[in-house]
Amino acid sequence: MMFYLLNLDWIGIFPSGAAVGGYVSWQYINSASGSLSFILNIPRTYEARYFKNDGFTRVATSQSFIIESGTIGGGGGGIFTITISSQTVPANSNINVQFQTSGHQSSTDWIGVYKVGTSDSQYLNWQYTNGLQSDVLTFTAPSESGNYEFRYFLNNGVCYILTNKTSPINRRGCRVINDD
Repeated sequence: MMFYLLNLDWIGIFPSGAAVGGYVSWQYINSASGSLSFILNIPRTYEARYFKNDGFTRVATSQSFIIESGTIGGGGGGIFTITISSQTVPANSNINVQFQTSGHQSSTDWIGVYKVGTSDSQYLNWQYTNGLQSDVLTFTAPSESGNYEFRYFLNNGVCYILTNKTSPINRRGCRVINDD
């Protein structure tokens, strides 16, 4: 099979069987041949997919590969925690969200605020973790009463690996670790 390189062709790393938008990392291709390095922090089965012209037209998929534990390419480990300052807060007040990871993370990891039960695209607010292993982010509580959660996403991704909810949710093959 022959591929003609465009500067906007890209390769994404996906949990095996994930939907088109479910990549955990991606990079543009800069040459007709060579190698790319990806940091994969979560043990699971993955596949690499080649896409054309900055779109979602898939032209190739690798065989599945398994990341069992530890670090790949110098990346971080897989332990993440989120602790919130209070389980109940008044509307529009500050909520301190402490996060901690066991290894080096991407500057584009982020934490979002969600109404419980909403999709990953329906964040109310979000902040980057700036590649820090541990920090406290301050969010403003939503003005509407209800149940909310914080979700931790890797590398500008759309697949969260952690929520502060008391019951686990495992979405799109993501490993979820609760803080309780």
